[in-house]
Amino acid sequence: MCGICQLIHPADPKCSFADLPSAALFEGADAPGDASTSYAISPGDTFQGTISGETDMDWVRIDMVAGTVYTVTMTGTGATPLLDTLLVLYDSTGQFVTFNDDRAQGDLSSEMQFTATADGTYYINAQSYYTSNVNETFVDTGDYVI
Repeated sequence: MCGICQLIHPADPKCSFADLPSAALFEGADAPGDASTSYAISPGDTFQGTISGETDMDWVRIDMVAGTVYTVTMTGTGATPLLDTLLVLYDSTGQFVTFNDDRAQGDLSSEMQFTATADGTYYINAQSYYTSNVNETFVDTGDYVI
C-alpha cells in the first residue's frame, strides 16, 4: 500500500492508486549525490539520468513500506549508455542498506531486490562501477534508466 492509502484507510492493505500508470521522470539539473536530492520516484516509476563525470552519483528518493519486496534495476540507455552500472541503497538516515554491481555473469547492468524493514524514505544511488573504484583509471559516463 502507498503512503496515501496508509493514511486514508490503514486497515485495508489494497492500494487505491495501484492501477494508475507509472511515471517516467528525467534528470534535468544534475541530481545531487546525497540525501539533499529533489528527485523522487514511486514504485513502478522510471528515472532516466546521466553520469557525467568520474565522481558523479545521482541519488533518487523513494518511499517504501515495511515488508514489501522491491526490485530496482539500472541499465545503460540511449545513444551514449553507461556501460557498467552500480546501484546502492541507503535508508532515511543515509546509512548503507545494500548494493548491486553486476546483475549476472557477463551482464554489467545492476539489479537489487530488497524487503523494506521499516516504512519511510530510502535513497537509490545510481552511479558507474568506476565511480566507486578508485583503482580504476577508466571513466565511464553515459545515460541510464532505473
